Amino acid sequence: MTGLKTTHAIQMLLCAGLLLGGCGGKTEEIQAAIKKEIPAYLKAETLPATTTEENLSFYLPEESKVLQAHENNVTLETEYGNFVIFANPIEEVNSKTNYEIVKQMNEGIDVIVDETIEDEKGFQYVYAIQHSESKEYGVYVGVGSVKVSALVKKRNQLQPVIKELIQVAKSVQIMTSDEADSSSAAKKNSESEAATSQKTEAKS
Repeated sequence: MTGLKTTHAIQMLLCAGLLLGGCGGKTEEIQAAIKKEIPAYLKAETLPATTTEENLSFYLPEESKVLQAHENNVTLETEYGNFVIFANPIEEVNSKTNYEIVKQMNEGIDVIVDETIEDEKGFQYVYAIQHSESKEYGVYVGVGSVKVSALVKKRNQLQPVIKELIQVAKSVQIMTSDEADSSSAAKKNSESEAATSQKTEAKS
């Protein structure tokens, strides 16, 4: 009887080991897939800006909206959670300052992705970590003087989130105060015209 219990216990341990190994394998597969695609994402054609907030113009992903905006800083609500855009107008495109800050603030946390590229567009990076307690993933993408970050809850969302973060980061343009004022005025005029048009249609 004791022998049967021992055999059963060993079988349970082996099964547990296989399950853990399977989970680890999936993580490695996702990491490998992401690392393979990152260069293509970074070198892909830049998407045109579709919206302007404060002094930043950028591509706004489908089914997304602006939650709040301040100078050099915009928070988006997307289907994957919130994206935070930060742009530093005085930072050079080949600067590694944001990258080094991201690494320092996440020191001691498991790194899932750490990929960098340096070309004629400047220094670009994708850095992702996994928090041990919450199991959530922190993802940071930097293109020149722009950083876009997100918190991802599901492992299978990492790749689409990274792709979208890169699309947003690459599209960001920092405007001068005159350009921002002009854009803001044009936006208000457009909104006013749209409101007037709606009222006219409602009356008719």
